[in-house]
Amino acid sequence: LEEMQRRGQMLTSYSAQSHYFQNVNGFQNTPLSSDFRDACDLVNKLDIDVAAFTEHNLDLRQPSILSKLQTAAKSILSTNVSLVASDSSIQLATAYKPGGTLMLSTPPFRQRNCGHGADDLGRWSYQTFTARNNRRVTFVTAYQPCKPRSTSPGTITAYNQQQSILIHRNDSVTDPRKAFIRDLRSFLKSIQSHTHSIILSGDFNEVFGDNPAGIPSLCAELELVDIFRHILERLHSHRLLSYLSLHR
Repeated sequence: LEEMQRRGQMLTSYSAQSHYFQNVNGFQNTPLSSDFRDACDLVNKLDIDVAAFTEHNLDLRQPSILSKLQTAAKSILSTNVSLVASDSSIQLATAYKPGGTLMLSTPPFRQRNCGHGADDLGRWSYQTFTARNNRRVTFVTAYQPCKPRSTSPGTITAYNQQQSILIHRNDSVTDPRKAFIRDLRSFLKSIQSHTHSIILSGDFNEVFGDNPAGIPSLCAELELVDIFRHILERLHSHRLLSYLSLHR
């Protein structure tokens, strides 16, 4: 986290908002939540309005674990910070649960928050804010699980958690990656139907363009612009797995 630096111009007023995204590859469930506190310190240092993280790898359906994160965020950022997180409904015996997303919004921007929620498979979370002229802006952070690889028997992954739930629901699509694209598309279209602008960030474990039926099809249909590629032309030669997309 300490190696991350702000790019672009510093904000001088709240006519614009700052958004931060990172795949943290797991927050540790320690008594002081030290690495999560480090993340909050960075958000505070960079004066971030909305921060989004994927793969927190925690079972936040356990009240004691979620409470520790909330306490840390409030002590470092503000008692009015908004924390919204997602993880699957699979019950595990330990604090470790692969996958998940987490979002923080901080004052004064947080006061514009008019809605929030999370996917029950742990694939995304979102927060909606009011904007000028009675408009709405919804920030969504999403995590698409990796393609399955050979693992030891009994290994718990984000992929097999989601697949287990899909099978239990008798879903016609039991491939978590295909279900992710289908369900995220449906969710974002429902937001657009309410004339919300969308800012989508995420780790999609997919090189943009490698799978035309994946993220590119979703972005094309919903008219989402990949900001990294649109603004930072030098990234065209990189194989990005994480994107930040915008629909106005």
